Amino acid sequence: MEKIMTNNIVKLNVGGSKYTTTKDSLNSQSTFFRALLNGDCGNATDSDGHYFIDRDGDLFGDILSYLRTGHFNINQYTRGQLGRFLVEADFYGIRPLAELLDPVNHGGGEYFITNIETLDSNITWTVSKANILVIAYENRNVQVWVYKGLTYHWILMNQLELPFEQLNGMGMSISKNSYNEVNNIIICAFSNSKELQIWKLKVDHLLYKSTITLCHMIVIDHFIHFSHFLVNGHYLALLSKVGKMTIMEVGQDNVGTSIPMKMFNVNRLIYVVADIDNFLYIGCEDGVIMELKQNLRDNWDWSLDEVYRISKVVFNVTNYVSEAIVQKEKKRLSDPSPIEDDPEMVSVGNLQRNVPQSEHASVITAISLIHIQQMNNHRMAMAMGMLDGTVYLAFRNTRRTDPYVFGASQQVTSRADPIEKILITGGNEVNTYGGVEPNMNDLSYMLITIHENNMIYCWELRPIDNLFGPQIKPEKKKKNNN
Repeated sequence: MEKIMTNNIVKLNVGGSKYTTTKDSLNSQSTFFRALLNGDCGNATDSDGHYFIDRDGDLFGDILSYLRTGHFNINQYTRGQLGRFLVEADFYGIRPLAELLDPVNHGGGEYFITNIETLDSNITWTVSKANILVIAYENRNVQVWVYKGLTYHWILMNQLELPFEQLNGMGMSISKNSYNEVNNIIICAFSNSKELQIWKLKVDHLLYKSTITLCHMIVIDHFIHFSHFLVNGHYLALLSKVGKMTIMEVGQDNVGTSIPMKMFNVNRLIYVVADIDNFLYIGCEDGVIMELKQNLRDNWDWSLDEVYRISKVVFNVTNYVSEAIVQKEKKRLSDPSPIEDDPEMVSVGNLQRNVPQSEHASVITAISLIHIQQMNNHRMAMAMGMLDGTVYLAFRNTRRTDPYVFGASQQVTSRADPIEKILITGGNEVNTYGGVEPNMNDLSYMLITIHENNMIYCWELRPIDNLFGPQIKPEKKKKNNN
């Protein structure tokens, strides 16, 4: 001990870099050095009698400077360097420095800590859930990565190969064990020619590897433009933009080369699809929202029902359907000729080109749903973005099977800027003090719309009464730099 600490002087060897400092500096804010200098965690030394610490010696110089001065200028480092400093500050138990480096404490965001060594090919698609990331490449290779949080790096679990050339989309479902670890993965990939590839993977958490338990390709009867997993990944819904739908039971452990399937025909053009819990919401032509769900009273069979219809004339008690829409509906039902399908994916751009301007107000381009839980009052809120830039809100009691009722509508901008994505969040209230139910007028929501012209608008929503939904009030807007 006398070799490495004389009086108050301490000599250190950190990853091969040698430092000389004082006991007071090291003990000032570091729990690691307090334990080291007290002999509580051993005293490994090098040949020169320095304390040896197996960490990054270059980074330690700036950390030692912080221990001496209490000052650390985060503006002089890159995000990657700050992430590495955060890891070192956690190791040395320097809590004030770790709090300074934590992105949560200065405006949010995250620092770059590690990267993924991708293949020498263009990335065509990515999908992620929990700590699993799937990357598809132009050369038909597919990589499955898992993020190991304790060591801050990604591990390649498996490599797959697509059986077709043109990838149009991918989806993924995961299941977890009792320790909240991902133990099963289902990946689907579909082509531009009615081909569907399904992989099922079993994850080994000790080796950070996965085993393929199913690799199966299917050719279905229609093009695939939308794919959604339902009922905890047990079912896979595949939809075409002309209204054809296939539901596949992919979650069975003993599924072989034959996968149970059920066909539906929505009999309408489909523009957008969204899911929440075990429900699938389908935005169709003429402003119609269809809901797909399993029916408990019908032996868990699937049912498809209309739950909302957007109209230019709206009453708060019920949905009003204009005479023009009624006549169009009669014409559609009297002309059962199939609509020609093609592999082109649905986008706001091609909807603008192909849908007449007079019908933009009834074209749904985005859907978002949330549960609103208040004391003794459980409701579902649905936000819909339109091709003409209008937002609609509708609500229903989740304990009932009634259709949604109108809540509010608003033209987001003075120009008819199409909405590409929409997100509604907030509004949840749990039990309040003394068991008193919260005042509905105190609840608030946040509505975010992303437009085709790269603008993002954020809206604060507040209820106007207990029956009908919130009144939209603009809060802010900002430029989408991406």
